[in-house]
Amino acid sequence: MERADRNWMASGVAKSRVLSASVWVAILIISGACTATPTAAPSTNIPISTAAGAATRAGAVATTAGTVSGQAVVATSAATRALTATPVALAAIINKGKAQITVEALNAEINRELEAKRSLGDPPPADLKAFRDTVLDALIQQALIMLAADTQKVVVTSQDVDSEIADDIKIAGGRDKWLAQIGADHMSEAEYRDGVRLALITNKMRDIVTAAIGPTAEQVHTRHILVNDLATATQILAQLKGGADFATLAAKLSLDVTTKQTGGDLGWFPRGQLLQKSVEDSAFSLPLNQYSAPIKSDLGYHIIETLEKVKDRPLDPYTRSRLAEQTFEVWLTSLVKAAQIQKIPAAS
Repeated sequence: MERADRNWMASGVAKSRVLSASVWVAILIISGACTATPTAAPSTNIPISTAAGAATRAGAVATTAGTVSGQAVVATSAATRALTATPVALAAIINKGKAQITVEALNAEINRELEAKRSLGDPPPADLKAFRDTVLDALIQQALIMLAADTQKVVVTSQDVDSEIADDIKIAGGRDKWLAQIGADHMSEAEYRDGVRLALITNKMRDIVTAAIGPTAEQVHTRHILVNDLATATQILAQLKGGADFATLAAKLSLDVTTKQTGGDLGWFPRGQLLQKSVEDSAFSLPLNQYSAPIKSDLGYHIIETLEKVKDRPLDPYTRSRLAEQTFEVWLTSLVKAAQIQKIPAAS
């Protein structure tokens, strides 16, 4: 069984964030429990993080009671209290009430984040309102992932959670040390279990979303020279057409410090790998061993040359991981854009 990549959901709008297991009641999935599915797509085995201390900061979701393949799915007692309490102050309502984020849970997560900053000696956020919005966005993302998992009939069994926790205890060096670790993160054992469950659900959604990424892909081998302005790029293109050596000009003139010493070599890459889409599109459309016209990007102007192109070149593990991560981020961003999200302003 694969180890849960429990920080995977910290992508998209709030890519660098992880969420605390101390706020499992944060998101109330009103529509029901995640249900059974046959088998998830093969794992892309993306190594995000499996450190025991951070492993359960996966998200904050509690479901209403339901049935999964004849097995009861019971909401946590905290979630049940939140569902029955009157009134419950809400920070966000998602998709016409299919999911809700409570103010209590949002504040708990904000406080945990602030405490983590203090413990690391980091300064507090300069803009607390923006910080609150960032935390809330991350919780909204997690809620949308759980709603999608419900639609896909994804299920994680108690045995799955037990297996993960057994591995965590072994890694920690025994149950007592494991309990000390989760205690240091202000988590109870029940909260940790919920965190593992949610991380495993998210991993299954990751595998479903990225299942189309195969072991091979069309790839190109390209090099480039990056400069600030169009005039300089035009001059370089004229020198290249006059017989100047590409690698020499790249080493002398390119602003890309990561590639200039290797003649501007970008190596092999598939579609979706470069941050500058205009450069990537040109690399795939350009005939081999021809120089491009100056290409504008956010970084400046590029002259590129595609040296090789292969339709089904094997993907190395790192590139495949990057592609899977990007695919998941695009999917998650699309969920956010399509969702009906009502953020309720904080009381002054």
